[in-house]
Amino acid sequence: MDITYKREMKHNYMIVKGEGDQSGYAEKMLAGNHIEGLLKFRVKLTDNEKLYYYEITSRQPLKRLLNSRNIKSSEISRLILGISRVLEKIDTFLLSEEQILMDPEYIYTDPESGEFGLCLVPGYHGDFPAALTKLLQYLLGKVDHQDKESVVLAYSLFQESQKENYGMKDLLKLLYPVNGGYETEEEQETDSSKITCPATGNRENIKEEPLVIPQKQRQKPWYQLLFLPIGMAGLYGWGGRDALYGGWKWIAGIELVLIIITILVWNKRSDPEQEKEPPAEGKLSELNTWHMEFEDKPQEEAFEDMMPKQVNLPSYREDNTVLLAETEKRKGFHKLVSLQPERPDILLEYYPFIIGKQEGIADYVLAKDTVSRLHVRLDEQDGRYLLTDLNSTNGTVVNGIMLDNNACVELSSGDEVYIADAAYRFL
Repeated sequence: MDITYKREMKHNYMIVKGEGDQSGYAEKMLAGNHIEGLLKFRVKLTDNEKLYYYEITSRQPLKRLLNSRNIKSSEISRLILGISRVLEKIDTFLLSEEQILMDPEYIYTDPESGEFGLCLVPGYHGDFPAALTKLLQYLLGKVDHQDKESVVLAYSLFQESQKENYGMKDLLKLLYPVNGGYETEEEQETDSSKITCPATGNRENIKEEPLVIPQKQRQKPWYQLLFLPIGMAGLYGWGGRDALYGGWKWIAGIELVLIIITILVWNKRSDPEQEKEPPAEGKLSELNTWHMEFEDKPQEEAFEDMMPKQVNLPSYREDNTVLLAETEKRKGFHKLVSLQPERPDILLEYYPFIIGKQEGIADYVLAKDTVSRLHVRLDEQDGRYLLTDLNSTNGTVVNGIMLDNNACVELSSGDEVYIADAAYRFL
């Protein structure tokens, strides 16, 4: 598949050369409708060639993001759920899932919101289940093996995809074990007295259980405190001042007893949650079927032996801190020397090194409105230093030449680099 990239003013595009003669219907559906979860699409005819333009402005490929960090269980869940919803949407437009590119290089995400955008190519025919299995295998290798929740979820999804004739509902049951999977909009509109059985997948009738704590028990008996003023008023109305003077002590005594009883009742009922029956043993496994407990170290090590090992990882991040792994600090670091007095130099202590304004992802935060969240990446390969524009909005200029989005260029000592309007010299 012929794929290129292009920048037009402040919009960036991934361009796919159209192939196939039976793509007219899909082109019209994509161009005439913005389908949630798919990249925005338009068609251009150039020199008798049909080009598909996908807008990727302010987005980054999933593969690029995971080159510098691990994926979390919440992100895996969001991705699987997003793919499921896209499949529902395209089905209403009579589009085929085989036309979706599942390579992490072409799954674009917004680093700020975490939203994913898939690429559907008219005329393309792939094996979607096999491609999804390959994607899950890739994600399994990108989880932090110290994060047990992420490891268990990624491994469970991958194992499920190995089964014959698996479907998206089988994967969703692992994300939503209580109701046996994510429900479509039609299923959500059905009778609320039915629930999906996790074991069979069938919707069954359920009985509404009465509340454990009756409504009256939740009400505090504040009205008992009104006995004193009501009793005093009654005595005064019945016998005047003489009756009030002779009977007020009895009224006060009864009121004191009622106050003590009221305080005891309040203390007993102040926390109704304590009266609820604790869940029976074994309920945890019913609520979270894919969760596994690591009770001792040998079990954990045995489980990790089943995981694909990550090798040659130069670095990873944890809590916004860069940790160097299996690499030694280099002596005589290169740096980007600022050509603007108000801006500090950028020391390049390791590679890959990402510069942008997105905290937590970029290795150096360049806080400027003109700089993209992930703007450029610097790499070292066999003593050569490479700079790649990361689909930036306002572009990157090296020695006076504007780079195309996602373009890569070799840097030499003394080269001038403009990251948007921030000027540096590579030394």
